[in-house]
Amino acid sequence: MYSINLGLRNGGGIGDSMQLMELSDPKFFWKLIFDLSYFMLINIVSLNIIFGIIIDTFAELRDSQNTRDVDYTNVCFICGHERDVFEKEGISFDKHVKFEHNPVTYVYFLVYLKEKPKDEFDGNEEYVYNQYKSNKTNWFPIRHTKFIKPDIDEEDFEGQVDNIVDNLDKQTEKAEKIKETAEMLTKYVKHMDRKMKNIHADSRVIRSKTKFLKDVGENSQSDDTMLVQTKGRLQPTIPAKE
Repeated sequence: MYSINLGLRNGGGIGDSMQLMELSDPKFFWKLIFDLSYFMLINIVSLNIIFGIIIDTFAELRDSQNTRDVDYTNVCFICGHERDVFEKEGISFDKHVKFEHNPVTYVYFLVYLKEKPKDEFDGNEEYVYNQYKSNKTNWFPIRHTKFIKPDIDEEDFEGQVDNIVDNLDKQTEKAEKIKETAEMLTKYVKHMDRKMKNIHADSRVIRSKTKFLKDVGENSQSDDTMLVQTKGRLQPTIPAKE
């Protein structure tokens, strides 16, 4: 801590704060190596590295801020067209940004959609609201404005990709719903199969009990018949009176 405290605050390094030695001192050579090493590694290399990092960081921040300022003043935030595109068409870029594609107007529209009851949306409002809730930007007029005619041969690849992604999301949602329905049907079929097995087992029990009762009834009926016949044979005959 002593070396860092004094070495960094002195322009010549730690050697400025140490006692001077005579050339005849046997430790002079080692002190010279220590002072020069400290001065070169700490005061020159390390401090310049730290200062360079700080300067580069501030330069990057300044460049980023300048880029944002240029985009803010020369690029439409909504459609993305540059100022020179409007100047080639003889259109005022400032009026376009202020009246046609004013970001504040779009913010007001989103606030209006949030406050409006969803069952009162028309087709366009419902589309914009769903895109907003899905964090999609397809509803923005990207690279489109009524003052500039787009090139017919120019293809909006980003829009096509977004549409494909939307279709894939819809198909994925449908597939998940179908999967859930199939799982529910599978569970229902298994439940009905278990019920049918239980009913089949119960029917076998009922048939066996019915057969047993029928056999018991037949046996009891035959026993009654035999008893009647036996009683008839054993009944004594009474002679007729003369």
